[in-house]
Amino acid sequence: HMDSLVRLAEANARLELRQHVNSKDIDNAIAIMLESFIQSQKHQVAEELRKKFRRYITQAAPLADQFMALLEKMFKEKTIQAQLSRPGQDIELDKVPVEMKDVLSEMQQADLDVEQGSSFMQTQRFLQNFRLEGETLYRVL
Repeated sequence: HMDSLVRLAEANARLELRQHVNSKDIDNAIAIMLESFIQSQKHQVAEELRKKFRRYITQAAPLADQFMALLEKMFKEKTIQAQLSRPGQDIELDKVPVEMKDVLSEMQQADLDVEQGSSFMQTQRFLQNFRLEGETLYRVL
């Protein structure tokens, strides 16, 4: 199994056009191996394992990137819903709302820490891309 980890880490380095493996490549290899093992288990066992090893699985991608990807996905889905409900009309992207209760629900489903999500919402990166009005989140363009 160690040989497999080394090969995965080397492959990840090559994908990023690097000659040498760094700690990010190793973290990524561990996350891939864990997720592969977890997916081979029965559903209930897999969920328990995913909870126990969450920090190793999600560590491969920075937390801020995970939150941004989650929010971008939610806004994309809401925009598509708005376009389907009003065909032929232009949708103003900064007017598409996402409810905070939905964000919290998605964070929990993705096994992301809600407290860390709240901390992320105080960062400059979040504030440059989103605005919170009451319990509704909007995109900043």
